[in-house]
Amino acid sequence: MGVAAAGHAETVETLLSTNKVEVNEKTLCGRSALSYAIGNGHIEVSGLLLKPPNIGVNSINIERSTPLLNTLRDGNEAVLRLLHEDGRANLVHADRRDRSVLSCAAKYGYVEIAKLL
Repeated sequence: MGVAAAGHAETVETLLSTNKVEVNEKTLCGRSALSYAIGNGHIEVSGLLLKPPNIGVNSINIERSTPLLNTLRDGNEAVLRLLHEDGRANLVHADRRDRSVLSCAAKYGYVEIAKLL
């Protein structure tokens, strides 16, 4: 998880190639390697982590937030587009404060993303 959070793409790729890594393992606060990579704006690592078909694209942390919702609040449009283009992100999920993907996109000024939704 730490290598994903730090953006070490080569190490992440090597670990994924072993098929011995639990890609959906979470920290105590419910964040996965994908969540950390996305949250830290590591596009290459995020793309690598999206390759396994079993990746928890919609994993929920203790705030009931998903990586997509976190990305909208963090303001990284490139990572947001990567998640959206992947096509597996839940577009209707709302966190524990009832913030949905569409409401966050509108609130944070992602007009083009809001139109896509």
